[in-house]
Amino acid sequence: MGEPSGGESMNKITYSLDIVLTQTGFDKNEIFDFMDHEIIVPFDSVSLIFDDEDLSRLRLLRDLKDNCDTNLDSYKVILHLVDQIHFLQNKSKEQ
Repeated sequence: MGEPSGGESMNKITYSLDIVLTQTGFDKNEIFDFMDHEIIVPFDSVSLIFDDEDLSRLRLLRDLKDNCDTNLDSYKVILHLVDQIHFLQNKSKEQ
C-alpha cells in the first residue's frame, strides 16, 4: 500500500489524488467521471482528498473494469449492493 498523503483527519488516513491514481491505475479523467456520476464521493471533494473507503471502492472498480464488462451505470449498482451487504453485516453483528 502506498504512503498516505494528506495526513489524518478525524482519525482517518487520507490520500491525495496522485496517490489514488498510482494505487488504482485510473487516470484523472476516469476519477472525475466517477465523481461526476456520484460513483465515488471523495472524503473531501473540494481538495480531492480520499480515504480508505474511497480507495477500496476504486480498487473494486479497477477489478470490475479489468475483468468484467461493466459501465458507469453498473458500477453504481454494484457499489450500492456492496454497501447494502456491509450494512446488513453490521446490523447482524449488533443483534
